[in-house]
Amino acid sequence: MSPKAYILIIGTASKKCSRHAEFLRKQGYGVTYAPDNTQGFEIFQTTLTNLIILDQRRSTMTGTDILERITRKTRNIPVILLCNNPGFQELIKKMRLGAWDVLLPPLKEETLLMAIESALNRAVFISTHCQRPPNAPSPDQLQDLLKKNRKLIHAKKQLQTQLIRAQKMESMGILASGIAHDVNNIFGTIMCSSELLLDICPEESPYKTDIQRILKACIHGKNLVKQMLHHARRHPAQKIPLHLGEVITDMLPLIQANMPSQITLKTRFEADEYMINGIRDQIEQIVFNLVTNAIYALRSTLRPILEIRITNAPPPCS
Repeated sequence: MSPKAYILIIGTASKKCSRHAEFLRKQGYGVTYAPDNTQGFEIFQTTLTNLIILDQRRSTMTGTDILERITRKTRNIPVILLCNNPGFQELIKKMRLGAWDVLLPPLKEETLLMAIESALNRAVFISTHCQRPPNAPSPDQLQDLLKKNRKLIHAKKQLQTQLIRAQKMESMGILASGIAHDVNNIFGTIMCSSELLLDICPEESPYKTDIQRILKACIHGKNLVKQMLHHARRHPAQKIPLHLGEVITDMLPLIQANMPSQITLKTRFEADEYMINGIRDQIEQIVFNLVTNAIYALRSTLRPILEIRITNAPPPCS
């Protein structure tokens, strides 16, 4: 008559384990006894085992280590632990590692038998009704899928944040375009007044140069507003041929007006041809930014000189 099931008992409490083994053999179970965890794990790997009783009271390995090694191999074999009143946190840890049941002293043989039968019945039910499909992912694959899912969720949150930021920027662009229209009207009023002043101002008047500077500043401001409106409406600006020297020359009065008096401004145009294909407003903005950075860098110089130079570009490296 074949045994009901094959049980492996692992533990160093030889008298108690031998007594349990003898009792279970009388109940019709095949029992193998291993005196330590290392030998027990080797038997578990090489022989048919339906249930493991793990005595954690004395061993050359901790019960947690042997339990983790067994459940890493398979979680389909029930493992019943015999413990000496572990703490609540330790008990939870052992159950999470894969223990099916934990029996505490005083341990009666009838209690052990009930735990064994319950665990075996549960294992049969799981193997019959809860079999993993052949194409189902393994635990390691599930861990990888969970990690990828977390990364996707994180990426989704980042994209949502970027979308909200883009929507805010779009709203600011709409608001800025409305303000730009108002500023453009202000520049228009100043330009009209400046042109009227130029018409009535005598040629020898010392204020004529200042009025012309105001007029040029307004033209530059209107061009900047136009650039903002083009950006807000997403209309591509058209490039036109520009004489770079003339663009910078027209900007010199504005540059000098915004420059500290102790800085000397010089220009030197060495290029043979000054013609470029570009957008005037953007070129002027680039020059203003470069000049502003230069002024900031010269703030601690004893006799600062700011020179704007146009030179021929060196040939590209072959």
